[in-house]
Amino acid sequence: MRKKIFFTLNPSPPYFTYPFHMRETSRSLLWGTIPSKAQSVEIMQGFYTSLKNFLGLPDHFQSVIFSSGYEFRSFLADAWFGHKSYHPVHGNSGEDFIDMLKTRKYHPVHYPAKNGEYGSVPDGSCIFVVLNEADSGSHFGTDFIKKIKHHDPHGFIHADISSGIPGESIHFDELHSFSFGFNTSFGLPFGEVIWFISRKLYNDFMLKYEGRFPANKLCSDAGHCTFYNNPDYFFLDVGRKVIDDMNQRGMKNIVNETIYKSAILKEAVSKNASFAYVAKAEKLRSHTTIVLDYIGKSVKVSEDLLISGFVVDTLKAGMNEQRIRITNFPVHSREQFEALSDLLEKIR
Repeated sequence: MRKKIFFTLNPSPPYFTYPFHMRETSRSLLWGTIPSKAQSVEIMQGFYTSLKNFLGLPDHFQSVIFSSGYEFRSFLADAWFGHKSYHPVHGNSGEDFIDMLKTRKYHPVHYPAKNGEYGSVPDGSCIFVVLNEADSGSHFGTDFIKKIKHHDPHGFIHADISSGIPGESIHFDELHSFSFGFNTSFGLPFGEVIWFISRKLYNDFMLKYEGRFPANKLCSDAGHCTFYNNPDYFFLDVGRKVIDDMNQRGMKNIVNETIYKSAILKEAVSKNASFAYVAKAEKLRSHTTIVLDYIGKSVKVSEDLLISGFVVDTLKAGMNEQRIRITNFPVHSREQFEALSDLLEKIR
């Protein structure tokens, strides 16, 4: 039987070294157990230090880990977005957060931003933007955040960078607040989401929204990490080891490899008129979640790919189209992308 190679988002393939570290941690720390106080502090701080070093994070960020994306978005909605907020939307993830706010009887303001444009909003607003939309294959880089900050210098801007990092280049100093999950591009099949916020911004917003934000959930000092609810030390220990392995490759090298693999696929698409990018503007295309429409003769293009061992996501598309998503994460090799691109070039 041909070995399958997964280019899927949910589930995403685990990082190469994840199974080894899973077994290693299982021998010293049972899942769900609570280690000693000294050991728990060591595990927590080790995880944060490894992640901070890998990403190259500035020292002024404070972080909190949530057990799921839903828990984090619920917290964010009630803490800061529970009044009028603004949402430049270019995909389903941004739409989903708007729907959550509406079910809570809040008042989000939606405006399309598919071409990277930014409409004027009142200065001092709360703004939520998803930088990498996995269903549309579009990516708004930190240049988009600069544009928002130019129009709204006193606002609070939260950026969801899930599925983009670590393959996309992110300038963290441009961000007030950001979050991402580990179960996609990091290759860690856990549900945790981490939130980072500039300590200075946190202090400023505590004055503005005093009483609405649960300050006791944050550590007293920047440069540290805590859990919103019960800590999962098993996740922290395995996660630290996998992130240390990624750090051996280096964030910059991973970004460059991601761009290279994306370019290989782009060349194949350019040679096959049956495929087209959903994100039409090249500068707004994601390197990590590549979404293509197919209008060729194949009854099911994903099954054609599966015959050769390539598993991709299928998404909803127009009546006469098929839509596939190809993920491009650190776990994927150049050789795998070269083989996939060769096949895409031939499918008509």
